[in-house]
Amino acid sequence: MRWSDVIATLPALVLPACASPCRTAPVEAAPFEDIATVDALKARLPDPAGRTTLVDVYADWCAPCRHLRDDVFPAPDVAPILARMQRLTVDVSDDSDHDRALWQHLGVSALPTVVFYGPDGAEIPDSRYTEVLGRDHFRDHLARVVASR
Repeated sequence: MRWSDVIATLPALVLPACASPCRTAPVEAAPFEDIATVDALKARLPDPAGRTTLVDVYADWCAPCRHLRDDVFPAPDVAPILARMQRLTVDVSDDSDHDRALWQHLGVSALPTVVFYGPDGAEIPDSRYTEVLGRDHFRDHLARVVASR
């Protein structure tokens, strides 16, 4: 057997089989509002419409952050829940003074970090999401956050 034959069989050995397409088609995700400064963040909290606020602390160089943004947030079982929230993005890709101030203000220690605030503008206790364990894990976490309100 040639190495090329072995390599060609690796996907079947490593990837799980799917009876249907492994990924469901994403839905049109509700847009996130970009926040560039601490003052801009403070101006959006509490949400004027009285909704829960999700703050996604994101960086282009963070692969798990991109996974949340590209695969998890637009998922058909996640996007409708997010659509009922105020959605803010803090992009810290540039590591600018404003980025570092936001990082410190939000108490972020690692990426990705998703912070949830209640309609009163206070952070919801025990609601931070700082790991990427897949869409189902995030959806379940989101459900717990919504149920706590």
